[in-house]
Amino acid sequence: MQLKEDNFLLANLKFVPQVSLLDIPKNFFKVAIDEFLKRIVCLKQFCSADDLCHNCQKLKEDCYFDLSWYKFNKSNLMKKQDVSNIINTLSYQSLENNNPKICVIEEIEHSSLEAANVFLKFLENLPENTFLIFVSTNIEKVLPTIKSRTQIFNWSNDTIETFETANFVEADFLLVQDLISRFINHDNNKEFSKNFFLIKEIVELKEKVDLFFQFLLLLAEHKLIRDSNFTANSELKNLLQNWKNNNQIFLINLIESITKLINKFSNTKNLNLNLLLNYFFITIYQGQENGW
Repeated sequence: MQLKEDNFLLANLKFVPQVSLLDIPKNFFKVAIDEFLKRIVCLKQFCSADDLCHNCQKLKEDCYFDLSWYKFNKSNLMKKQDVSNIINTLSYQSLENNNPKICVIEEIEHSSLEAANVFLKFLENLPENTFLIFVSTNIEKVLPTIKSRTQIFNWSNDTIETFETANFVEADFLLVQDLISRFINHDNNKEFSKNFFLIKEIVELKEKVDLFFQFLLLLAEHKLIRDSNFTANSELKNLLQNWKNNNQIFLINLIESITKLINKFSNTKNLNLNLLLNYFFITIYQGQENGW
């Protein structure tokens, strides 16, 4: 299994480009867009659900006045006049005390060619502190001229389906599941050093090592967005619900570290797994001595 370089990872949202294109299933629209919006407007590095900054609170209450939202579909194509309205809205001075101006456009693939052409010039000279978030369920139908002016983030069901439908040897799957469960238990109990003792068993997975980290990545991503309903698989759901660590900074660091590790598995030969995994656990638990 290989991780796509353009996979939608929340770790990538430390910096949000001015023009983004989210390629995601419709059932993920809300969580993905919400994460983008929070990264743009948040006055802290990361807000917790229990301690929202002023801007994140306004988003939650649907009263962030510099956010506009448009939804298009097959029977309601985006037309030239719609684009003119969007441009006019984003050209006004911010109403939120110089906070970012944001426009979300759902199902950008349902756009007339004339409307897309009007958008192109605006995208090339986007006002400062202005963000456009295009969302699509079928990126192949988005005009190439639009795609070429955006940074694309992909969030597909592929990873979930891999774990639910792949023909793994049951013993391998159960072994990985047991290791993940023990990792989570140690993390729940803030016994971080005990996870270093898992390294030997993870190394013994050999060619299945990437399965362990893909599994952990999947759980960490959905733990971060607090989505326990992403799968019907009871084992996956139970693991996620039993994981108590809600520290966003830790989870984002974990996601980022796993991604780098998987890329090394894919691109580097003759890896020293013991050394690599020791470094991995040191990296994710730096600064965690006092717990989360």
